[in-house]
Amino acid sequence: MSNRYGGVDLIERHPPILNFDMDGQLIPRAEFLPVLSGGDDDATRAVMRKLPAILKYLVKHLESHVEFLRSFAGLIEKCLRSFWYFPNIVSASKERKLHPELVFSKNVE
Repeated sequence: MSNRYGGVDLIERHPPILNFDMDGQLIPRAEFLPVLSGGDDDATRAVMRKLPAILKYLVKHLESHVEFLRSFAGLIEKCLRSFWYFPNIVSASKERKLHPELVFSKNVE
């Protein structure tokens, strides 16, 4: 995790980051977020600063949430944008919380 994502400030805000295995946990997780943002370092830094605990989630978990959001017909871009505006979305249950919210959101439009 380079300083471009907040480095020391990120560790100060979320000290458990120091407990992560650098190669097996932290680097793969930190590398996934810029891929999701299309390489936008500012967006990646903003999400890590807003919710540093996002680094505790396995890449597989994050991928499954992103895939769920992408698979929701007609809401691909809106859902991915929601992920960046509301990073806590990764902690919500897909079946119990996200699906009903997205159905409601889609019906309201």
